[in-house]
Amino acid sequence: MDKLFQRFQSTLTAEIKALEKTKLFIRKHSVVFTVEKLHESHRLGGTIITTAIGKCIPIAEKMAATLSSYGFKSFFLHPTEALHGDMGKLKEHDFFIIFSKSGHTQELLNLQPVLNCYKRVLITNNSNSYLINDGAILQIHVDDEGDGLNLAPMASTTAMLAVADGLCSALIEATGKTKEDFAKNHPGGSLGKQLLCTVNDLMETDPEYLPILETDTSETRINFFDLLMAFSTSRYGAVFIVEDEKLWGIFTDGDLRREIKKHPTNLIPIDKKEFTHPPRTTTKDTLAIDALKLMEQESRVTVLPVVDDQNHLIGVIHIHDLIKAGIM
Repeated sequence: MDKLFQRFQSTLTAEIKALEKTKLFIRKHSVVFTVEKLHESHRLGGTIITTAIGKCIPIAEKMAATLSSYGFKSFFLHPTEALHGDMGKLKEHDFFIIFSKSGHTQELLNLQPVLNCYKRVLITNNSNSYLINDGAILQIHVDDEGDGLNLAPMASTTAMLAVADGLCSALIEATGKTKEDFAKNHPGGSLGKQLLCTVNDLMETDPEYLPILETDTSETRINFFDLLMAFSTSRYGAVFIVEDEKLWGIFTDGDLRREIKKHPTNLIPIDKKEFTHPPRTTTKDTLAIDALKLMEQESRVTVLPVVDDQNHLIGVIHIHDLIKAGIM
C-alpha cells in the first residue's frame, strides 16, 4: 500500500519538477515573439491552428478550445487529415502551434511542407527539432515522465498544457479581452448567465400577478382586509403599495404575520409606518446577478419590485426566478 502511494507521489513530484524547470529555463524572447505573432494573426483575421499526434492531441485540442472560448478563431488540425483534404481550411495569416515531445514525429514531419508556408511555433522537449527552422521553439524541460518507466507522456503533457495555458493567458492580456467577451461564447454556462442575463429576462410583468394595492397620499392607515385581498393574488409573499401611480412601499407576508400576532382578535387598519418605505428596488436593465446581490444585502429579501426611471412599478422578480435560471 505504501509503495503504491509513493508511486502516486513520485508522479506528482515529476510533474512539479517539469513545470518548475520549464518556468525557469523557457526563453522570454521566444514567449514574447510567439504572443506577438499570435496577436498579429488575430488582428489580420487569421486562425490559430494547433496540431499534434498521439497523447499531445488532447493538449492541442484544449488550447484551441480555450482560445475559441475568448472569441479567437482557432481549431485543432490533425496532421494526417490535413494531408487528405483538411488543408482546404487554411488561409493567409493563419498561425500554427505544433506540439511534439520528441520534435521529430513522423506525421508532423510529413506536414512540414505545409507548415513551412505559415508562421508557427513548436512546443517540444527537443531544442534541436527538425520540425521548425525559422520559427520559435518553446522548450519544455522534462527528465522523467513520472510513470516509473519513463515511457508514458505524463510530465511532458503537463508541461505542454501549462505552456499552452500561459500563451493563451498572455494573448488574452495582449488583446484586452474581458469577462464579457468570455460570456458571449458561454451563454448557457453559469458565468455567461451571470454576465448577460438581466432582470428584464426573468421578471414577471403580467398585471394579473402583480400584487398591487393602490392608496391615497392622504391615507395614514391601510385597511387590513384590503391588504389581505391583495395578498390573495400574490405569488411572491409581498404586496406593493402604489400612490399616484408610483411605488411607495412594500408589505411582506412576514409583516402580515407580525401584525396578526400583535392584534390577534382585533384586526385594525395598519399604520403605514409598519410598511417598508421606500422599498428596495431594481430596474429591468440590472444584471440578474446584481439583483441577487441586492437581495442578499443586510436584512435579506426574497423579492424585488422592478421600477422605471419614474418609479412606476413595471414588474417583480423573486429569488426563485434567479435560482431557476441558474444565476445562483
